[in-house]
Amino acid sequence: MIRKTHDPETGFVTLTFNLAFHPTIGNITETIVLSVSSATGATWRFPVKLAVVEPPPDDIIRISGCEIGSSSSVTFQLFGQNGSVKFTAGFLKGSDSEFELSPTSGTLLESGTDFTVTYRPRIYGRQPKARLVISTSEKTVKNTRC
Repeated sequence: MIRKTHDPETGFVTLTFNLAFHPTIGNITETIVLSVSSATGATWRFPVKLAVVEPPPDDIIRISGCEIGSSSSVTFQLFGQNGSVKFTAGFLKGSDSEFELSPTSGTLLESGTDFTVTYRPRIYGRQPKARLVISTSEKTVKNTRC
């Protein structure tokens, strides 16, 4: 609780809370219950609905098409902001399996770390899509349309 104010005319008490909610992925809807208990033992319950929608991607990675049985790759760099930081990387559920990523974990260096996304088509005429997420303790980078 940050603040408690009392209006002597109405008798209303206003409680101000600070709630921190840090989802790493979107499309989540959850309901939590905030319970407030008084010194006299009364309890009030307030449902709080938390809804997260997927934010737009940080970037779009475009990979050239290629023939079935061959591959096309794109390499890009990400840099650690405050020295080296550990990361995990991968494609979100629902991404097409024609895409591969290297590396999928390691240390994001201040001098830069190379990431390679490789596309290996299996079916002619499809436009597969993937959603890449690279997460560190400092930031989550989301790319789409690999």
